[in-house]
Amino acid sequence: MDATVPFTYTATLVKITDGDTCQLTLTKTWELDFGFDFKTKHTDSLTVKLRFYGFNCPEVHDHDPALAARGKAAQAALADLLSRGTLRVESVKLGKETKDRYGRYLARVFVKPVLEDEFEIGPRMIELGHALPYFGEGVKPV
Repeated sequence: MDATVPFTYTATLVKITDGDTCQLTLTKTWELDFGFDFKTKHTDSLTVKLRFYGFNCPEVHDHDPALAARGKAAQAALADLLSRGTLRVESVKLGKETKDRYGRYLARVFVKPVLEDEFEIGPRMIELGHALPYFGEGVKPV
């Protein structure tokens, strides 16, 4: 498989760390066709810490009380968005790195609410004013 093609998973929320990091259980189901009219279905899951790709939020434990308050607001906004529907995760591959320097996998996360269109978390957090665009280069904006 081409390393630039993202892997896609369904996911369930385990824990929100801050406005741009969470822990999710990723689930993948696949079917194996042996031929001879014999197929098997398999499901496996893995719990991982993910860093959302494409945006940055203030830290919830920042020494600056104003930034910490904004970080907590971003954390609450993320919790609200993730609770709105079914989660889908796409891995993000940047060269050989699969994890950032804190051991978090980079990913794009999408939410599919019932009877509504799917949306991506990153652009929605930016639109709501809780995050700024960030793609891993330079100083992180807050």
